[in-house]
Amino acid sequence: MNAEWVHIFSNKNTYDMNMIQRILSQMPFCSFFKDTDLRYQIANNMDYLVSNRYHGMIKGMTDIEVLTDKSSAGFFFEDDMRILQTGNESRYVHRMFTDSDLLYLDICKKPVYDMHRNILGIFGVITDITSSVKESKWKQQQYELMSEITKIDRILLNLQKDFTLMDEILCIIAQYSNADRAYLFEFTDDIHATNTYEYCREGITAQKSNLANLDMRDFPYWLETLSRGEHIEILDIENISKTRTYEYNHLKKQDISSLYVVPILITDPRNNKKRFAAFLGVDNPLNKPESTFFLNRLTFSLSMAYTNYIEFNEIRNISMKDLSTNLLNRNQYVEYINKYVPNNRLGCIYIDVNGLHEYNNLHGHTKGDILLKNVADALLQTFGNQQIFRIGGDEFVVLSETLKEPQLKESAEKFSSILEKKCIFAAVGISYATGLNIDIQKIIQTADSMMLLNKETYYKKLAKG
Repeated sequence: MNAEWVHIFSNKNTYDMNMIQRILSQMPFCSFFKDTDLRYQIANNMDYLVSNRYHGMIKGMTDIEVLTDKSSAGFFFEDDMRILQTGNESRYVHRMFTDSDLLYLDICKKPVYDMHRNILGIFGVITDITSSVKESKWKQQQYELMSEITKIDRILLNLQKDFTLMDEILCIIAQYSNADRAYLFEFTDDIHATNTYEYCREGITAQKSNLANLDMRDFPYWLETLSRGEHIEILDIENISKTRTYEYNHLKKQDISSLYVVPILITDPRNNKKRFAAFLGVDNPLNKPESTFFLNRLTFSLSMAYTNYIEFNEIRNISMKDLSTNLLNRNQYVEYINKYVPNNRLGCIYIDVNGLHEYNNLHGHTKGDILLKNVADALLQTFGNQQIFRIGGDEFVVLSETLKEPQLKESAEKFSSILEKKCIFAAVGISYATGLNIDIQKIIQTADSMMLLNKETYYKKLAKG
């Protein structure tokens, strides 16, 4: 405290400033007194608030001169001027940067008067509430985190039956992480992965269509790290530009600057060992610490849900598919007919394999199953996107709501040609109808009748030699 100022001040007023200074210096809190020029005349325990080079020497100086955070200094100046002009006290919580930290301060300031009610300066007390604010923020973050995890856990209960709910999960993850994009890659075999689901923030270009059947051997670091059950965090992709060039170029063209990825491991029922089946990640997350903790917390739940999804669909596929041919089975055929709603066109191809009974008797049922698998493969090759059913021992039906009649007949001819090259012969019947009053049973019966005529012709030719 400036000795000359103290002498003048004490003589003009009834305050003993030396005594006030001694009292304040023994207090365990931060306090100050500014004169009407807003210069510090008393500053107690304030070194941690000011720039390092002004420690122990701020008396006689202003906030603009001693504070690192000039924005805060300007705010304090305006508030102090308001106190001097109005005589009103001030109390608020203020966020301020120092040389080394971000602080939250509870600041209380009051004008000091002389006996004539003239303002002599401003007395203030500052309480550092940074710890309590951070704790409060942490608690709020934990509440928000648990709220989002609870939402996802509820969705996961139904994920095994409807995996499209993954879109909703990715939306929650992206929004919580404040990320440009959240995504799921699933492995189609041991080395190939496809981006099957994604969520993009508004204005962000979708990438899913460009990320199908990636050979993960091109990304050895990813394959090895995620296979071990470890996460991948890239804070800045420029850091890998020299060491992992292919990976860097791949990420760069997607406008990725940072990312966080976690593996999804499932238990293989054949050997009860963990298997790397998928991975989930976020691109350019702004909330980096929150997103890493969030995804790590979800990894176990997602892995369990994904395991259930795989097992559920395996059981579902068994119930829907014919085990010998992997085509849809008779149960699915009946369900399709019962649920059918006319939609402009319907084509039906009814197929019966000629001579299967005799073939089985001559070569055995194992060879007969191989013959049926060849028929199924030919159907998938020519009618892959249509509904293909095995409805009996040697009978197959194809139902199409998309192919036009010429396309249907062309595909049927191609199918017969493929079989004949393998010395397999099948009777084929075709029927077709358009409009909104299609009778699916009548269409199938017509195709069946055409198939029987074809079969009769085949055996007549065979009898003639």
